[in-house]
Amino acid sequence: MGDQLMVCRNVCDNIKAKKPNGTSRYLVGQKRCQTCCVFLKYDGLYCPCCNMRLRTKSRYIKLKELVLELPRIH
Repeated sequence: MGDQLMVCRNVCDNIKAKKPNGTSRYLVGQKRCQTCCVFLKYDGLYCPCCNMRLRTKSRYIKLKELVLELPRIH
């Protein structure tokens, strides 16, 4: 009964993040919503549009190692 469908309601279109030049999106604090297929500049852990958990780390192994080595920019 308490389960909610995770569907994009296009709220995320208003808070999409622009791609940074010369660095990783994750290094500048952007997070990815897999349901909405967008990167967001958002402080919360869950997408405000679909309530899906946001990804904060890359799935690409080399980028993941780079992110772990460098300090995060807030």
